[in-house]
Amino acid sequence: MKKPFALLLVFSALGITAYALWQNRFGVPEEFAAEDHFKYGSIGSDNLTGGLPYWIWKVLPEMFPQYLPANDKRGYEAFGLIAEPGKDRPIGFSKRTIWKSLVFVGPNCALCHVSTLRRTADQPPEIILGMPANTFDIEKFFQFLFRSAADPDFTGGNVMNHIEKINPQMGYMEKMVYRWVIFYIYRWKVLRLAEQYDFLEKMPEFGPGRVDTWTPYKRTIVVPNLPVSVAGIADFPSIWNQRLRTQHKLHWDGNNHLLEERNIIAALGVVGTDFESLDLPRLRLIGQWIMALRPPRYEEKIPENKEEFRIKRDLAETGRGIYRKHCASCHASEGERLGRVEPVATLGTDPNRVDGFTEELASALNKIGTDSWALRNFKKTEGYVNSLLDGIWLRAPYLHNGSVPTLRDLLKKPDQRPKKFYRGNDVYDWSNVGFKADVAEEQGRKFFEYDTTKTGNRNGGHLYGTELLDDEKNALIEYLKTL
Repeated sequence: MKKPFALLLVFSALGITAYALWQNRFGVPEEFAAEDHFKYGSIGSDNLTGGLPYWIWKVLPEMFPQYLPANDKRGYEAFGLIAEPGKDRPIGFSKRTIWKSLVFVGPNCALCHVSTLRRTADQPPEIILGMPANTFDIEKFFQFLFRSAADPDFTGGNVMNHIEKINPQMGYMEKMVYRWVIFYIYRWKVLRLAEQYDFLEKMPEFGPGRVDTWTPYKRTIVVPNLPVSVAGIADFPSIWNQRLRTQHKLHWDGNNHLLEERNIIAALGVVGTDFESLDLPRLRLIGQWIMALRPPRYEEKIPENKEEFRIKRDLAETGRGIYRKHCASCHASEGERLGRVEPVATLGTDPNRVDGFTEELASALNKIGTDSWALRNFKKTEGYVNSLLDGIWLRAPYLHNGSVPTLRDLLKKPDQRPKKFYRGNDVYDWSNVGFKADVAEEQGRKFFEYDTTKTGNRNGGHLYGTELLDDEKNALIEYLKTL
């Protein structure tokens, strides 16, 4: 009788602990100011329901290196994430503490909207806030979590052995909670998410800098779940100068016109279905900060002693006139078509991203909300938004699906654009205006081969400027560097 009674006490204590954790699941986030809040501040994904237990997350790369991308990077940097000296986590992850000692991490906006630029292959990377995260492979990051959680060696005992090696000061009670509560909650959540994300096995690989935004929402956010339609894989966008976009249609396909709804739906992609977890005040701080966030100027970043890459002002002035004639109506601040949705039938670009956002999804999203916020303005469209070209020199690869590596390639007719190229390199191609896309590997770093023949990867359309003479194209490119 003693043994069953003891087990009953243990399970009762664990049940009470789990309940208490749930009641305190929102915890206390770390506080930051200005740009550090963008890089490391919370939007609500770092709590009990949506977050990753910090110490489990910390030891996973050491426990399961076989599931990391094969390159010369270690830990989470192997996925293209950026680690700053002296920080305990990469840019794009926030921290929140529950019960004074249980720490959780979770993604924030910077995960998809920060990257690096190397002026030459032998120079160090420079962090650029607000640019597309074109080195980060989000698909491989999630697959790493799924595969490690499903591995037979992922046991409570093994996890705690690794945690105790790097955190020998962890207290007895925290160890017990980690071993018998946190571990099982985490494994259950990740394995369930892996089941919901089984669509990844049927799609082309994302590659770095890209994501299928809406299929995960169909499978995890809306109730009842919606069927997977097409692979609408698209690039992470830049998020500079949001104040200038307050009257524009938003997302690649212009399916919403309110910045706050756009920010909320993006945050829900990492917060998950516990909508009360969304930290709206802190999300609004980030939203306010990016209102005036500016891209770096081209000439601020050119390599030293490389005068040939400086903007040729006379040529750029000629290019300004060509831009006014061929591009301004859709892309200049005063353009009459700026911020509007251009039909796919007109643009001729790959339709999958448009087709992936359905009427049913728009209707389901417009029913989501809490007492603090509500989504009500999603609409199905049939095209892509004409956007401002601020910082266009840093937004490569081009088109919504990142199917054209450089600006010079974009001004070629589709049959002359590269059929295959490599993504994920942060070394800049100053001659062609984009990132180096012609090398498969560099100093142990392996890049992703982008194949334009695969579903959703088509590089056709957007024929504007392709009929220009070579001298006119050179002048136009020179002007685009100034934006």
